[in-house]
Amino acid sequence: MQSPLTVLLLRRGAPENSEGFSAAVRTAFGFGDAGVVSDAIPLLAAGEFREFIIGDSLAEIEDTLRRVAQSSRCVLAIMLDASASGQPLSQETLNEVEAALVPILADTSHFAVLSLFLQNSSQLCEDSVARFSQWRVTRFGLADLDERDLRGPLLGLQVLSKALELMTAANGLPPRVRLFFSHAKKDGVPIATAAGDWMRARLHGFQAFYDTVDLDLSGDIDLQLQSAIATAMVIVFRTEIFDQRYWCQKEVLWAEKHGRPMLAVDARWQLQHAASVITFDGAPAVRVPDGSFVRIFSVALHEAVRVEIFKLRVTLRKKVIPPSTAVACIPRCPSMVALGHACESLSQSGSAACCIVYPNPSLPAMMGEVIAYFVDKAVPGCRIMSFDEFTLLA
Repeated sequence: MQSPLTVLLLRRGAPENSEGFSAAVRTAFGFGDAGVVSDAIPLLAAGEFREFIIGDSLAEIEDTLRRVAQSSRCVLAIMLDASASGQPLSQETLNEVEAALVPILADTSHFAVLSLFLQNSSQLCEDSVARFSQWRVTRFGLADLDERDLRGPLLGLQVLSKALELMTAANGLPPRVRLFFSHAKKDGVPIATAAGDWMRARLHGFQAFYDTVDLDLSGDIDLQLQSAIATAMVIVFRTEIFDQRYWCQKEVLWAEKHGRPMLAVDARWQLQHAASVITFDGAPAVRVPDGSFVRIFSVALHEAVRVEIFKLRVTLRKKVIPPSTAVACIPRCPSMVALGHACESLSQSGSAACCIVYPNPSLPAMMGEVIAYFVDKAVPGCRIMSFDEFTLLA
């Protein structure tokens, strides 16, 4: 079966000059023991993250790269160029390694190359997007990654963003990374607007939906908000009154309904809280006592990439099971809203055999039995199973 995503990390020049950045890339995908993603589960399986030290040619690893491209749905190649030769800003064509890499990766329909030139202190990103977009190549100089101590974490954000673009396109959604900032107006505006300002100043290619700016108040508010959430990564700024606000509740439930990646930023300052009608049990959460937007966006992007990888794994696995089996995918521990939406879509499929798949591990027995009972009542014969159980279907 194809891999949903393979990441190729190519390090050119003296390895010690790129080690800090390579560690940031490994950390972004959940490998390594240091970085901004705390206790992150690796996003990729064995063999889906490959690291190479290269010279001025790809000849020695060309066959390996080609086999990887042919066995992957999406390929992201990251080149850390620490060589002292050339200034890429003045070149009118791709450099020799990029020029050799592009046709190798062309065997897969979804690929991208992200190059960081460690010997170039200027900004290259905007220039490279305009000049090399037809080659799916994005170039960064050090100035594109802000000040020195933020360069590693910001590179991690950019590579996760690029991976997310590839996979959302493969899943049939708009490829641009779009965030939805869910917040209560009474006490959430300062942190939500500050996050948006930080994002626009430091992150390339990110877009955000902010109701005050993007809503047409003369139109259908429900439809606009739900449509925006249905294709977005949802960042919830959970302030003191968030859980009690009508529109905030609806935004969280819409994210559950559409299976969208969601992060809860716990910005509450009290030590005790009232009971809530909404739950965040299936979504990761972060606290920001130090005001770190790097942590917020790192965990949010990590979760978004995890969701898209899971959805692609399910899609690829569906190709080897009977085509008459209808499959619904819930990308985290199933909630009642997510189950209801999945059952509705399966009941409309007309398939005699159907199942609902959720990520490993399997649900606790008591929970699984109750959920299975209600699912069978809604869609007779429908099975609910973890991804490992799904892979055993013949």
